[in-house]
Amino acid sequence: MKSRKIIIHVGLQKTATTYFQQRIFPQLDDFLYIGRPYTQENHAFNAMQYADNSIYAPSVLQDEIKRIADAANGRSILISDELFSGFTFYNFINRGIIAERLSKVVPDAEILLFLRGQTDLILSLYNQIVKRGNFDKDLNESFLWRPGRGFSLDMWMDGKKDWDEKNRSFNSRSVFSTDLFRYSGLYFLYSSLFKRVHVVLYEELENNYNQCMERIEAILSSRIPKDQVNADNKGKGRINRSIEGDALWAKLMQNKLSHISSGFNLRLWRLFLRGMAVMMPDKKEEYRTHVTACLEDSDIFTDNYKLNERFGLGMEKYPHKYFGNDSGKMSDKEIS
Repeated sequence: MKSRKIIIHVGLQKTATTYFQQRIFPQLDDFLYIGRPYTQENHAFNAMQYADNSIYAPSVLQDEIKRIADAANGRSILISDELFSGFTFYNFINRGIIAERLSKVVPDAEILLFLRGQTDLILSLYNQIVKRGNFDKDLNESFLWRPGRGFSLDMWMDGKKDWDEKNRSFNSRSVFSTDLFRYSGLYFLYSSLFKRVHVVLYEELENNYNQCMERIEAILSSRIPKDQVNADNKGKGRINRSIEGDALWAKLMQNKLSHISSGFNLRLWRLFLRGMAVMMPDKKEEYRTHVTACLEDSDIFTDNYKLNERFGLGMEKYPHKYFGNDSGKMSDKEIS
């Protein structure tokens, strides 16, 4: 290939991906930027993400990558799509398939991976999914599942035949299992397939914007135009805003009642729901408590600590985001 470097930005979702895709990546003179909707609707990339092996043909993706390289005309290539790290309603089951397929077609590519404290990430995902009209329940086990104890061979040999979905690590009735947010597994997946995996923390973008952008420039070996870096309150303009409080509850109710609201005046219906929402309790802290408890039960925060100790990702700067309620004690723990 003619291009000097290939960077694949795989998300995660809810880590300012839309901001980078709209405000930063298209402005890089040294790169040919490739993004959405092309990465979802082009035949080669669509099949790479969603088709099984009886349909997916690596040669089709190879040919498309070659066309991209020719279009780059010697420049580096930056491909960005947060769904490369897995599709939400597939329980991220295509995450490993996508990584393996990309590694075989572009083995020298470098991965750019943004992480975010899991509690905040899950709450933001819930908000986004409700906002899009794809979910109509509270943030409970129907959304985030605590893995169960499993069904052992001994249980089978003892004659246990009763079904109990609470045994399951992954429940098809829930959107997510906490194990899906174990960052060590995600990091080792990419590092086993690609030579370089660059990890950036979302919290760095939020709290140390200029330093974060300098680091991204170093990863890309390219300068970001200063008018983009400094735009819109240090570039952190909220492009994909969350909905909060009564607006979230109103949208939740709209999702629940969508099957009976089709004949109503939509504007009046929304005003009615917003009015009803004012009388409902704000469940933000209840949701946060549930999410944090699920993550603690699955040792996600301990896993973060181990990963950070080994690879120096900078999570120690934001202990309450990555190490949970025991973050103050974490440095004193013996973690093997």
